[in-house]
Amino acid sequence: MRVLRLGMAQLNFEVGAIDANLSKIERALAEAKRLNSELVIFPELSLTGYPPEDLVLKPRFVQANLDALAAVTAMTKDIAVVVGFVDRSDDLYNAAAFISDAKIQGVFHKQILPNYGVFDELRYFRPGRKEPEVILYGDVRIGVTICEDIWSPYGPMAAYSSGQVDVVVNINASPFAQGKQLQREKMLSTRAADGSLSIAYVNMVGGQDELVFDGSSVVYNHFGELIGSCGRFSEEVTSFDLFLPERFRKRLVDPRGNYRFEQCRLNEIRVRRTVSPVSDPHLDSYHLYDQKRHVIRPLIYHGQVSQDSERGYLASLPSKVDLGYFDASESYPAIVLGTRDYVEKNGFESVMVGLSGGVDSALVLTVAVDALGASRVKAIGMPTRYSSTASVSDAVEICKNLGTDFELVSIDDVFQSYLDLLASHLGESPGGITEENLQSRVRGTLLMALSNYQGALVLTTGNKSELATGYSTLYGDTAGGFAVIKDVPKTHVYELCNYRNQLAGYDLIPKSILNKPPSAELRPNQRDDDTLPSYDILDPILFRLIDLDMARSEVIELGYDPETVEKVASLIDRSEYKRRQAPPGVRLTNKGFGKDRRFPITNGFR
Repeated sequence: MRVLRLGMAQLNFEVGAIDANLSKIERALAEAKRLNSELVIFPELSLTGYPPEDLVLKPRFVQANLDALAAVTAMTKDIAVVVGFVDRSDDLYNAAAFISDAKIQGVFHKQILPNYGVFDELRYFRPGRKEPEVILYGDVRIGVTICEDIWSPYGPMAAYSSGQVDVVVNINASPFAQGKQLQREKMLSTRAADGSLSIAYVNMVGGQDELVFDGSSVVYNHFGELIGSCGRFSEEVTSFDLFLPERFRKRLVDPRGNYRFEQCRLNEIRVRRTVSPVSDPHLDSYHLYDQKRHVIRPLIYHGQVSQDSERGYLASLPSKVDLGYFDASESYPAIVLGTRDYVEKNGFESVMVGLSGGVDSALVLTVAVDALGASRVKAIGMPTRYSSTASVSDAVEICKNLGTDFELVSIDDVFQSYLDLLASHLGESPGGITEENLQSRVRGTLLMALSNYQGALVLTTGNKSELATGYSTLYGDTAGGFAVIKDVPKTHVYELCNYRNQLAGYDLIPKSILNKPPSAELRPNQRDDDTLPSYDILDPILFRLIDLDMARSEVIELGYDPETVEKVASLIDRSEYKRRQAPPGVRLTNKGFGKDRRFPITNGFR
């Protein structure tokens, strides 16, 4: 049985930082050589980072990426490499180069360009040619695909599955979304088993603006069995041995795809195997490595709301609630990584959080400390006459638990001076929503002033439920540079807090924060459900209207109160202008408030 020692370089590349990315590739190659890898594969567009967007329209940027490719080529005298780059010939292509013996042996262009959700590849690239090619690396036939190419059974995978290919290398920059890993695993296992070939899937890791790449690179054998995987949300260079059956035996005992073999002969690129093949008579099992499967479980809430619950105010919800797939154990590290990379890749030394004593700001503060360390995070409390004593004490307690600085700055005098000024202009005190929003805008102004003075990035604390309904103040609580929980519904905020407390082994986020009813505290005895439906009702409606794109009538048919559904839908429609002005934030779902959902602000359709 033939053996190919395959290296996987699951790395965090930065968009535009071509020199830094090249240095990271060089270090990874040294590690792969130490592991005696024969072939090491890197993620999609490794040299440029992903997605490079309009940078690829700059000729000098494309040339810099090609210069870096030449540098990688010079590093491959004793190892083979597959690396992603932007190719330029008659047009621009999302490409992968197979390099060995200090030569580019073959270039593969991405054939299936995604142009949905967060992807705009047809804006930048031309689809690759249809003629299939295969690298004959010594006695191993290798096909190369790029990300979306492997999701369809009809693209290059059709040719590779019917052309007696041994291994398909698939390089990726596949963004994280809740539940996506389960979809990937099912798809990759199916492609491997249907084509009777091994698949090596390597994915990028790290944060890029609103996107987070989770890594989760995997290797499947020709039975569709997982034989190895890399960790989630972390860089890793590792090596796996692929055991490849002889093709004539495979053809005789496993004839899948052979009926099309004559019609799909692949153009061969013959490449000398520069490293001696692994030879060990004891390596006779497809299960040499332990399967490091990452268990994914869907979370569906059942039970009744209980303010006295051990797990918090919204820890258990009516069985009617179904917000789709959610697992705090995978979403929490995604938020931490997305926040860390946004801060560090954009050169900020520290961050600042307006801490109210509520659950949203408590979660954002905790994420910030986990991402950056307590010394780089500062919390600012800004109470007014409507802020409760309990909220202030809760803010003090969580900062003590996290070990971060907390500064209390009363803004009541500033707030009153605005009220007096408006009263002199209007002839009466404004009251109502004007007075409520004024407090938020004073806080936003103060935070941004401190940000200017100290150079700290302000992290906003609004959640997805608030952004969806416009339950936020423009230039107030939306003022800041990064929205950490922008794609987290309120009900999931509680789940994430409870998950973090479970990791800590104690109430890191105080139970008093989790147990009290949500309130903006902008007027006496205010509660969120004075203005909005309770979150156990609101969030499922939002999920159906936004994530599932259901019509109002369809949601009503499920049994939700018609008046409530109409109110929520109207709030969503009227709040688009607010969302357009909100800062970027970590994307966790396939319908985040960003590129996933592009509605016109001026919109007469209801």
